Amino acid sequence: MSKGIVQRPLGWFVLFFFAFSVSVTCFFFQTELMMMAQTVLSGGATHYVRLNGALIITAVLWIIQLGVFYFSKLSKRYYAVTYLPSFLLLTVLTSVDNNTPGSVGLRHWLWLTPLLLIACFWLVRLLGKMQAFEDATRDTGLLSGMMWENLMQMSVMMLMVCLIANGDDTLHRRMKMETYYSRGDYDGVLDVMSRTTRADAAMTMLCAAALSERRELPDRLFEFPVVGGGKALKPIGNSRKVVNIPDSIVTETIDRNGSDYLLCQLLMDRNLPEFIDQLTAHHLINAELPRYYREAVILFNDLYPDYSIKYVDDDYMARYKAFGGIMYQDIPEKKKMFESHRNFSDTYWWYYYSY
Repeated sequence: MSKGIVQRPLGWFVLFFFAFSVSVTCFFFQTELMMMAQTVLSGGATHYVRLNGALIITAVLWIIQLGVFYFSKLSKRYYAVTYLPSFLLLTVLTSVDNNTPGSVGLRHWLWLTPLLLIACFWLVRLLGKMQAFEDATRDTGLLSGMMWENLMQMSVMMLMVCLIANGDDTLHRRMKMETYYSRGDYDGVLDVMSRTTRADAAMTMLCAAALSERRELPDRLFEFPVVGGGKALKPIGNSRKVVNIPDSIVTETIDRNGSDYLLCQLLMDRNLPEFIDQLTAHHLINAELPRYYREAVILFNDLYPDYSIKYVDDDYMARYKAFGGIMYQDIPEKKKMFESHRNFSDTYWWYYYSY
């Protein structure tokens, strides 16, 4: 066995593997997935601690690599292949999903992983036999061709992890919002939601809860891409069940701000007549109304002129007329929606007509 590739560059490969594995499972995109998986699989009894979890996962994968190395004795141009089973298991860990609410799924990995592991060990054994025919005098130094060949093999395996791991942007953002909300970082929740183009009902619920905690629900709700109708605001039903936050925490927020939740729920359901009935029971119809209540009153007066209520707000009326000027133009529907979104996407009027 050549000692060059084993003794001198070995430390570099271990360093590369540790840096990549810890980065993937702790500092970068897959952290939220690890948190979700551990919370669900433990039934909420334990929670993923970023750095500790990443180090434990990486250490276990490294021990597996050491076992493969001592089993195969690969030490030359195919030394990096001893990391292949570890990279495969890391790929599986970072491929979990939450397509079934309240559980984690591994898609096709449950049956594919054992087959791939068998193939990995077969490949390692084959390469171990081929190693006996390699040139024993070939340079194995740090800057040698053999070293670069191994680095290329490891790079391909790293790329495999990145390409196959779960890249569902909506799921990652939802998990990130859950993390922020559990810490009481409501600004973080809203920042994630503001950069989202495709939200789901659980994200809508978390966004509304964060706004409610900041007492900004009726003034800012429709700034964000909320979806799912009024039922999305409450943790009812598995389709909106979050993973890392007990439903009771959100329910407490709803109970403290019940009237605003009721009114916003009616707005999200586009039930303007019932909204007006409830609004007049809880608020005076004047300039003190929150922003989206004002916009809804103006829209109600336009849609139901026979039942309109007295309300005047010159600034809001001017903006509503500008919105109507776009919506009633004789132009292609796609262009109409583009222009109205560009100028009025943060209004209740846009939500009412576009969702």
